[in-house]
Amino acid sequence: MSALRCRSRGEANINFGNRHRGEKIHSDTIRQPSARHSDQTTGDVRLAVILLILITASIYIPVVNHQFSGWDDAKYMAAIWKPSWERAWKIVTDFQGEYTREVYFDPLHFLSLMSDQVFVNSLEPNAGVAKVMNVIYHVINSVLVFALLLMTGAGRRAAFIGALVFAAHPIQVGTVAWISERKNLLSTLFYLASTILFLRYLSSGGSRRLVTIPGDDGVLSTVGARHASPTGDPAVSRDVAPTWDASRIQSPSDGTGAGSHYLFFVTILFILGLLSKPSTVTLPAVLLFLVVVCYREKLKDRGVICALAVLSVLGMAWGIYILSTERTYSFILPPWPYRPLIAAGAVWFYLGKFLAPLQLVPLYPRWDVVGNPGSFLVLLLAFAASCTVLFYFRRKLDKWVLWGILFFLINLSLVSGLIPFGYMIYSFVSDHFLYLPMVGLALIVARCAYIFSLNFGFDTLPGKIAMVALYLWVAILGLGSVKQTLLWSDPISVWEATLEVNKTSFAAYNNYGVLCIEKGEYEKAISMFQRSAELAPNLDKPYNNMGWAYRLMGDEQSAKKMYEKAIEIDPAAELPRRMLGETLDREGRYEEATAVYKQALTINPGSGALYNNLGLSYYRSGREEEALKAFDKAIELTPFYPDPYVHKAAALLSRGDADGAIPLLQRAISLTSSVQAHNVLGAAYAHKHEYSRTLNEFITAYRMRPDFPGIRDNVANAMMDLNNHKSAALFCSESAARGLPCSGETVSRLTERTP
Repeated sequence: MSALRCRSRGEANINFGNRHRGEKIHSDTIRQPSARHSDQTTGDVRLAVILLILITASIYIPVVNHQFSGWDDAKYMAAIWKPSWERAWKIVTDFQGEYTREVYFDPLHFLSLMSDQVFVNSLEPNAGVAKVMNVIYHVINSVLVFALLLMTGAGRRAAFIGALVFAAHPIQVGTVAWISERKNLLSTLFYLASTILFLRYLSSGGSRRLVTIPGDDGVLSTVGARHASPTGDPAVSRDVAPTWDASRIQSPSDGTGAGSHYLFFVTILFILGLLSKPSTVTLPAVLLFLVVVCYREKLKDRGVICALAVLSVLGMAWGIYILSTERTYSFILPPWPYRPLIAAGAVWFYLGKFLAPLQLVPLYPRWDVVGNPGSFLVLLLAFAASCTVLFYFRRKLDKWVLWGILFFLINLSLVSGLIPFGYMIYSFVSDHFLYLPMVGLALIVARCAYIFSLNFGFDTLPGKIAMVALYLWVAILGLGSVKQTLLWSDPISVWEATLEVNKTSFAAYNNYGVLCIEKGEYEKAISMFQRSAELAPNLDKPYNNMGWAYRLMGDEQSAKKMYEKAIEIDPAAELPRRMLGETLDREGRYEEATAVYKQALTINPGSGALYNNLGLSYYRSGREEEALKAFDKAIELTPFYPDPYVHKAAALLSRGDADGAIPLLQRAISLTSSVQAHNVLGAAYAHKHEYSRTLNEFITAYRMRPDFPGIRDNVANAMMDLNNHKSAALFCSESAARGLPCSGETVSRLTERTP
């Protein structure tokens, strides 16, 4: 069998190595590769994969020791912690997002995050473990991009460069470092795998196929199954992965046979992608254009037609479902006449960031398209002109480059500002929106590099200069990514950098203020919230957070004013009403607190947190039976919320019902690492005179939080109940040395009992 099969009567107008431009190469002049060269080719591919893995991992590994980002991560961790089969089932069946509080159904995202934490031996979710997995997923995606580029016919060097661009580009750091974007990494993995398998099906026509990998010296190395070139070039065999036995491949042209199993797995992977992130719905369109642009002869293939039909139906059905359940509002975006202006601006923005990835931040300024339509109209006209030129020269353009452009634009369309979704209230563009579209740009880079190599060769002087320039560009990108990982090293640094670029982001000021509270910088936090409120006067969150800061400063009156202001802005908001009720509770105004909770429940009747707080107010005012009913209702509404279990157990324990309290406390501990649950459980065991268990629970609570009120006294008293006075004395002494002394009453009791 010839090593080169040509469509244009046996000759290829493709230049290899340092041949003269335009010199024709006849198929019978291509030297047949030896087995040794074939082994070298396979080894080169493996070496490229290993290098790609090492380079990608080394760039992103600094994110592993970082904290959670301080934006959305807490919401996702609350949904998956502690991992359990029961919680996993709740996520899988949470079709309306009531449990996960997600705007759409993406259970694989949550299950993936939960699986990270299964073997974590800590009291709370581990950010490092989650980010290690993010890095691993990105490494896998980078390898899949390399495989895809090989299958499009790019040589090993060109495919390697394209994969490095995808892997090392600084704009990818936000996706890898942000736990919330696990959905992006997962969906891209399934998207790429589906595309590769679909391409494998398309390229497996014929009773016996040989895969060839074009070497950078122009020799075609046969290593597996082969397919005719769909590039528009006169039939040069293109790269595909050298991992199968060509003799076992059967023709799938009739939609049956060995090749049809690829389409089955394409469908399965597509479904998994949809369950990771709804934006995977673009896959049928991308695959359709793959056939139309690169494999037009396959439009009559029954298997291809059926597969595209099934994928399209699944995609449309899923899109309709997501649109019917996603909580979003049309006012997030300007009226329809302005949206194409936003979309055009987004395309040029991303191309600019791709070429010059400077000042990358999580939140970019939100464009005033309505107030400044002229400049955006210019961008739209430029985009339309570019599309017109591409359409006119489409037959002269490398078909894989054309498909790469379509891949980029199709996957950008859903996040370009045409369709409203929650993030658009902050900005019309974001780095993580480019993660999947980047595959199309990587393909364009790889194909252009490969076409250059065909005309000049990488071993010629122009080729060497080009290779040095490309690798230098990739190195600069890698250094930029390392710098970007340092930006994400601390959540505060992320928002400080954001505010340097975007001084009008109310979300950045608000998030920065929350982090200031966590650091104990309350006055600075209040100033951040005030600025956020100035930028978004109709948003309740800054006022609610100001109330939180004032409460921590001990200024309850100012806190109440902020909560009341938040309620005035959004009467349906649950959190400020709950915080206001808690403030009244602390002041001993239980009846007023009860009234606040009841009013809030008329607006949010499904809130377990409100019923829990109502139960506390009832209990503190002596209405124990009503309190127990409220706790039961909270447990019914939110079975994974630990607080009502603990509070009901405490109420039962106050009645002497330790047997009724213990199962509730054990349930709370199974749900989360609760200091209060361990403390009350220790008290319950003490009621039953099981002092060894009592001490174990108190010590667990102490290790979790040594400054928890009363916990040091409980530990010391439990030791004394076990007649271990020396240990109790040593414990109190060590605690006092750390600035956390036991109470005077405990010390007096210890003095009396110590011989």
